[in-house]
Amino acid sequence: MGNEKSLLGLGGLQVGITTAAVTGIALFFGLYWSIALSIGLIFALSSTAIVLQTFNEKGYTRTEGGNNAFSVLLFQDIAVIPMLAFIPLLALPDW
Repeated sequence: MGNEKSLLGLGGLQVGITTAAVTGIALFFGLYWSIALSIGLIFALSSTAIVLQTFNEKGYTRTEGGNNAFSVLLFQDIAVIPMLAFIPLLALPDW
């Protein structure tokens, strides 16, 4: 049961907070909200393959921190599917 909480809790927080922070920074610099949100969604993701390889090399995969990091990476991998479906909708003209 703890792994589901890590997956949804830590992963959701990381994606949500990173998206909101980067979107806010992009809006501050005057970008349109749709472009700012797209940039925020993109920056909320990371490369699972690279991170897992590094964790394996350093032996972090068997630690609690490694398990939590894997939960975040797994959430990102799952979240990319709705993101890819949502981003093209941001290119539609406002009505």
